[in-house]
Amino acid sequence: MSFRNTILKAWFSRRARAIDRFRRHPIETQERMFRYLLRRGRMTEFGDRYDLRHIHTVEQFQTQVETFDYDTFKPYVERMLDVRETSADVARFYDEVLRREAHRRKVKQARGRRAAGAEGR
Repeated sequence: MSFRNTILKAWFSRRARAIDRFRRHPIETQERMFRYLLRRGRMTEFGDRYDLRHIHTVEQFQTQVETFDYDTFKPYVERMLDVRETSADVARFYDEVLRREAHRRKVKQARGRRAAGAEGR
C-alpha cells in the first residue's frame, strides 16, 4: 500500500468512527454542537444583538433569537466574507506596527548603551 493510501485510510477510518459516534449519540452530538456554536457566536455582532452570552439552553435560544430567512442573515455572511478579505490587510498592518515597535526598542537600547558609556568615562 502506498504512503498516500495509508494516510487516506487512516483519515477515513477516523472519520468513519466519528460518523458512527454521531449516529449512535445524535442528541449528545447536537447538544455539543449547539454549545460550540454559542461559544463561537458570543463575541460577534450577531451574538451581541441576540445576547448569546446569556443563552445556555435551546429553549432560551428559541425565545431570544427570532426565526428569519437567509435574506435577513445575509448581511452577517457578507460582513464575515469581507473580514476574510481584509484580514490579510490587518495582518500586514500589525506586522508593520510590530516591526516599528521592535525598531523603536532597538534605538532606545542603543541610546541607553551610549548614555551608559558616556557616564563611565
